[in-house]
Amino acid sequence: MNEQEFVKQFDLVNNWVNTMRPHWRHLNGDVHNDKDFWVQCIHTVKPEVWSAWVSIFHTLEESCPSAFAGHSYIGDDTEAIYVRTCGTKRMTIPYNKTGYNKPVFRAAMAIKDIIAEITERPFETLPVAIVTKKRPSKDEVMAEFERLQSMVNDLFE
Repeated sequence: MNEQEFVKQFDLVNNWVNTMRPHWRHLNGDVHNDKDFWVQCIHTVKPEVWSAWVSIFHTLEESCPSAFAGHSYIGDDTEAIYVRTCGTKRMTIPYNKTGYNKPVFRAAMAIKDIIAEITERPFETLPVAIVTKKRPSKDEVMAEFERLQSMVNDLFE
C-alpha cells in the first residue's frame, strides 16, 4: 500500500473514531449499553471503514507499538472483522445477547484508543464528583426544629 492510500484509509478510520467523541463525552465513557452509540457508531459502520482498519492494522502496529500495548485482543478481533468482511456473515447483530458483537465492540474500543493516541487527541471524560452530605450537628437540628415549631405556632395563633 502506498503512502497516499494509507493516509486515505487512516483518515476513513479516524473520521469514524471522531463520530464516537460526542457519545463518549455525553455518556462520560459509559457507552456499552447506550442504544444511540451502538446504532450510530457500531451497527451502521460501513464495510469500507472495517476494511480500512484491516488494511492499516499491521502498518500501525509496526510503526506505533506503544499505542497497541494495552490491547491484547486487537489482533484476534481484527481477524474476526476481516473474516466477517470477506464472508457472508453480518458484522454485527443488533440487540444480540449471545456475544456475537463482542469482538467488534472490543475492537472498536481498542481502535478508538489507538487512533486517539496516534493522533494525540484523547477522549475526554469528566471527573465524577462525589457528593458527601455532612451530617448536621445537634445544634443545627434543634435550630431548624425551633424555626419550624415557631412557623407552626404562628399558623394557629
